[in-house]
Order: sequence, then structure tokens, then C-alpha cells
Amino acid sequence: MKTDKLDIRDVNPVNIWNYKQNHPELVIEDIRRMGASDHIMEIVRTSMLARGINKWLKVRRDLIAYKKKLRNDIKELNLLIPVLKRQMTEKWVNYETATTYEVHEYHKMRE
Repeated sequence: MKTDKLDIRDVNPVNIWNYKQNHPELVIEDIRRMGASDHIMEIVRTSMLARGINKWLKVRRDLIAYKKKLRNDIKELNLLIPVLKRQMTEKWVNYETATTYEVHEYHKMRE
């Protein structure tokens, strides 16, 4: 359960993954909870924008999304391996006359 309601003063290496991350407004909300005025929060918001922090947090979010997409693509491709291997074998090995040993040797040779 990720939440932005957790007190940042309680963060540690064990519970850090329970905190929402990668959004500039989360920092502003943390400052608001610590009693900062609207003026201070606006200064921090402007500073983060000017220093490129917002951009890098966006890049990080995009990289995480890309990693998830690649992981899913790899899972789909791994599911295709047995099908493609079978198709290659059928193309080059006659199953009507081939022994199990011959099919195994064919795959060993192809790797």
C-alpha cells in the first residue's frame, strides 16, 4: 500500500517502498504538513522547476514505465520460444522418421 499520508520523518530502508515517489507535488505536500506557509511552498515549487527536478522525476517515471513494458514484452517473447523452436525443428527434421536423439542433437547444434 503506497500512500502519501505517511510521515516522512519515519522513513527508513525497510518502509521506503510504502511511500509514493517521483512527483514534485509530494514534496510540496510534505513541506505543507511541516507547517510551511504558502509563500515558502511556492518558492520551493519554483526552485524545483528551475533546477530541473520536475523534469528528472518525469524521466524517472517514464523509465519505470518503459522497464515494465520491456519486462512484459520479454515475457511474451519467452512464451514464443517453444513454439518457434518447434516450427524450426519441423522445418529441418522429419518427425516421421527422426529419433528423439536426432531432434536433441539438432537443437544442440543450433545453440
